[in-house]
Amino acid sequence: MREPQKVHGQRTGWFGTNYGEPYNTRMLTDSTPLERMPRVLHSILERMLDTVEEVLGERPSFHELLTIGNYPKMSMGWHNDGGATVRGGIVASTSVGGHATMKFGPNNVYLIDKRASHQIRP
Repeated sequence: MREPQKVHGQRTGWFGTNYGEPYNTRMLTDSTPLERMPRVLHSILERMLDTVEEVLGERPSFHELLTIGNYPKMSMGWHNDGGATVRGGIVASTSVGGHATMKFGPNNVYLIDKRASHQIRP
């Protein structure tokens, strides 16, 4: 019987590491402090902070950086990351190394804040 969540011939569909506050998910349990993440990730985070500041007019303070690698032609369905443990209203995403289409929707907690949606292209 085929398992719908399993990609046959492949051990995993994605891989990832979390830095900062613990990530509330079944798949990742360990988190490394932001201060100990690799230098290249600090550069990526700074670039994201600069971009968000340019769009919103204020510099956010992120408490977490989740890095995820997906294999070609893999996808991730709609899901809620963290629920009540997610704090702050800004989520930023970038792709390094390949084309990616990423779509985000507000959690019910943030529907009250109806800020304009911004899309940034490199």
